[in-house]
Amino acid sequence: MTAWVKSVLAAATFGLLAAPALAQQSETITVTGRRELPTPVARRFVRQITTSVDGQLTRFNEPVCPLAIGIDDPYAKMIARRIRQVAADAKVRLAPEKCRANVVVIFAADADALVKLMRVKAPELFEGVDDVKEAFRSGPVHAWTATEIRNEDGEVQKGTVLTVKTASIITMPTQQVILGTMIVIDSKAAMGKSLRQIADYAAVRALTGARPPEESVPADTVLTLFNPAVESPPQLTSVDRSYLRALYTGNANYARIDAINRISAQIARESKKDSAKRR
Repeated sequence: MTAWVKSVLAAATFGLLAAPALAQQSETITVTGRRELPTPVARRFVRQITTSVDGQLTRFNEPVCPLAIGIDDPYAKMIARRIRQVAADAKVRLAPEKCRANVVVIFAADADALVKLMRVKAPELFEGVDDVKEAFRSGPVHAWTATEIRNEDGEVQKGTVLTVKTASIITMPTQQVILGTMIVIDSKAAMGKSLRQIADYAAVRALTGARPPEESVPADTVLTLFNPAVESPPQLTSVDRSYLRALYTGNANYARIDAINRISAQIARESKKDSAKRR
């Protein structure tokens, strides 16, 4: 992942990184959105945002090390620190403060232009990416995730051989591990949004490989932050939190449909519990 950071920093010489005007907020973990979601609705939401590789959801196996670039250093550190807090709340392992970044959030004066430049100047940034076309799609945010297939214990392939140890009708003998995530945000789109909103948005996308929902579903999520047709929440929502925690709970080698059903059930269960507390 060191190559990622060096390549991105090199892009600064082309004048494509920029520091947008962002609002500060406190960094305590609080969640918004207490709407009760029945399981079918939760499942529709999870299906919309979930990406998969070879029939499995993706998640980090190695400790997470976030880094923000293209924004004033104090704000960059706040964003990285907030991503760490969200990850810790979901029981995601964290690297020490001084580490090789594997979650990189970039603020660019022109996100589309920067990603095109990366494609030419640093094609290695896209190695291991399953859906490269999605990374190049024009818009205020570009996000892509590099993954690697491992066996059920998280062991890597040796040469051309991947040793699997079990056979189950419930789980698969492999898992799809996130090696790193890069998120490029256009500074114009980021203006007026808070540090917390952007950090929470980046955390959910980076830690899960999730994408923003394309259709309207009655589920509050920070993933709608850059959708001008939706009034976005001020921070991580209870649905986002449930999604993160469910993904990182239990085995990483569930098949896609089983993982979606399990995550949806947990979101529905926790939303019902939250709703009952308000009554």
